[in-house]
Amino acid sequence: MYRPQGLLYAFVYFTLVHGLIEDIPMPQTLLDCLNSCHKVTNITTTVGEHIYKVCLETNTMRSNDISWSWVNASWFVNGPIHQLHKRQTGGLRFPPSGFRIRKEYRQLTDSERNRFHAALNRMQTDGVFEEISGYHRNIAGDPNVLNRLHQGPAFLGWHRAYITLLEEVLRRYDSSVSLPYWDSTLDFDMVTDPSQSIIWTSQFLGNGQGTVTTGPFARWPGGQSRLLTRGIINNRRGRLISKQNIANILTRCRTSDVSSPPSVGDSVIEAHHNGPHNFVGGSSGDMSFLQTATYDPVFFMHHAFVDYIWELFRQRQRTACNINPTTDYPANVNLHEADRQMWGQNLSEYRNIDGYADFWTDNWYRYEPAPSCSRQNPNGCGSLYLECDLTRNVCVSRTRSAVNPAPLRRKRNAIHPTTVAEDIEDISINIQFYPLQNTYSVDGEPDSKNWVYFPVQVINMRPSDYTYTCYPYYEGKYQKANDIYLSPFGASIYSFAKPGAPKEFSKCMKYPSGAIPVYVQSNGINYYGVYTDYAIVDSRLPLTSSMIYIGVREPPINGASEAILSAHDICGRVCKPQCLIPKSKPIQFRPCSGAIRLTQALPKMFKSSIADAVVYTWKLGDQIENSGEISIAFICLYEDNWPWLTANIL
Repeated sequence: MYRPQGLLYAFVYFTLVHGLIEDIPMPQTLLDCLNSCHKVTNITTTVGEHIYKVCLETNTMRSNDISWSWVNASWFVNGPIHQLHKRQTGGLRFPPSGFRIRKEYRQLTDSERNRFHAALNRMQTDGVFEEISGYHRNIAGDPNVLNRLHQGPAFLGWHRAYITLLEEVLRRYDSSVSLPYWDSTLDFDMVTDPSQSIIWTSQFLGNGQGTVTTGPFARWPGGQSRLLTRGIINNRRGRLISKQNIANILTRCRTSDVSSPPSVGDSVIEAHHNGPHNFVGGSSGDMSFLQTATYDPVFFMHHAFVDYIWELFRQRQRTACNINPTTDYPANVNLHEADRQMWGQNLSEYRNIDGYADFWTDNWYRYEPAPSCSRQNPNGCGSLYLECDLTRNVCVSRTRSAVNPAPLRRKRNAIHPTTVAEDIEDISINIQFYPLQNTYSVDGEPDSKNWVYFPVQVINMRPSDYTYTCYPYYEGKYQKANDIYLSPFGASIYSFAKPGAPKEFSKCMKYPSGAIPVYVQSNGINYYGVYTDYAIVDSRLPLTSSMIYIGVREPPINGASEAILSAHDICGRVCKPQCLIPKSKPIQFRPCSGAIRLTQALPKMFKSSIADAVVYTWKLGDQIENSGEISIAFICLYEDNWPWLTANIL
């Protein structure tokens, strides 16, 4: 018998009913991906949330159960971009608009930045930006399109050609424009939370939370029949790329070391590229999803930085490893073969291995080095919008307050060492979280009426590294062996389950109040849709429980909705799903995949609104008692063992 059943039994007091939210096997593609990851890593070396999201994307890309008919494929036949290039056997080796130099976004002059924004807006007005954005989507009934672009060695070369195509088109609108790169290490290294970076202001990329209503891309269309949306929240710094991430990549010599599937591990470029997508997109923003990420212009600047990192690696191959990067293309990679045509109009004249050729950086573009500084060169960051942190000798982004409301003044670009410590103390007590805005999109059509809700319970064991400065007092002094919440009996909870040290995202801040969010997400299996919310648990207590109400697509009258649920805390540590054992008395739960099926069979265990689901779950009267059913729960034990099933069981 699985031990955590006792924990669930202690917290769940619900009357058993026979409704049809039933658990089903995990999709085989997802299961196979997780098992492949298990062979090369574990959750003490790779963040669990990252492993799961990589495999979830793999499952979505390869799914035959999701309809992609809502994606507009006509752009690829009739779109305006087909007039911009003449077909050339072998692909263009020289840029029609000339050589260009790419700089970090904040190192652009105000004039350069404004011209870049203006060219993008002209592309958007003409419909050309949307057409190029569509290259990245799963279109024309080909379920393998995104598989050909991701999770393999073609990822690097294809995206190099793709962003260069966008840059070439930009220069047709303004020949002075080059594609800047967004060096997200400058935001990762900020003392304050990177959600406060200056780039999320109207002078730069516009607001980072919700519908984009400020800045140069205000009210641009997004990718799911809605306006462009972002989901940046605080305390997600670890999703950004760090200088240590780059250093890990630059310890390797072979392309297979930095590109081979599964795309997890400290040296895999694509693995590190995923984090900023999730940082910008959050729970429901366009950047979080492969099918919609390209509708946010930050996508192209982010991928320019990924390309910059790859170019650093290629230079290392030549100078330190004596390897020719133009021929170091891994073999035996399904859909990513070296001689396979690249996907996309104007790119199909290239082969995958052409993305590894030298003509890109010899003939088309080069990169200005990423901003850097030191005590000897405190002004080396090269921008009013960056400053040098002299305690670490790194350039960091200025905050929003640097431009709002007063304009920046020209001054020494350095942070005084004493300021750093003060700021760190400030942010440790100002971490906040806000309600999440979901898209309510099903197969590209947003409508709240298409969603139903049901309760999910989250049970959280206090992480062993959490401490609080509230101590019991006896024998004339404060006893500091344990805080008041854990001492003395509460510590015995760790004899039942042994919390370990699963890896968490870098610089994940602890919430001093003890209230922490645990995020629960549903992803459609037979529809394209995502719903995310969080439960708030009290991490001061040895064990605590919280209720959350999660949405899935309303099942059709004569059909079913299938989805898979997952949960993780703010630091990326995953929780394990537990499903109700039908007709068990007393109520018992067992390990399960998190995959569920909903039908319209009676009695319904879901409701059309969160409020109705709450009323269904709780009986209100002279006494408050639970009257609904919990069909699935997540238990967060923070153990070191692999949290996912390795085989489907029912």
